[in-house]
Amino acid sequence: MTNPKAFCSHRSVDKPILLSKLEANFLWVHRWTAHALFDRIDNEDYQFYCCNGGFYLQQKLEKTPSLETAIEGVRLLLNGHAWDESTALTRQIVSFLENYGQMIDLAAFCGEVTAYRAFGYL
Repeated sequence: MTNPKAFCSHRSVDKPILLSKLEANFLWVHRWTAHALFDRIDNEDYQFYCCNGGFYLQQKLEKTPSLETAIEGVRLLLNGHAWDESTALTRQIVSFLENYGQMIDLAAFCGEVTAYRAFGYL
């Protein structure tokens, strides 16, 4: 597959293999698929797609709060270099985990976010 954009835009979403159809005009690319696409598309496009996914999850959180969704949103926003949005969502997650005494989860999450800083992203 030389052009993943063409594949995704021309693929029938009635029976998706790599994509899941969500409400309206949204498609969800599973994490393992996104990682496989990372080496096949340019960095700007990858960041754009990650930001879109992160923004979608932020909207979803307004309707249905979920720690897992919030964490995945932070991952996507960080990969998309949406620093302000990822920082705001990270602060909410840290506050939630501290308030409920989830110190092991807090340490794991902060370790994951801090890894971006170690690689010079933050």
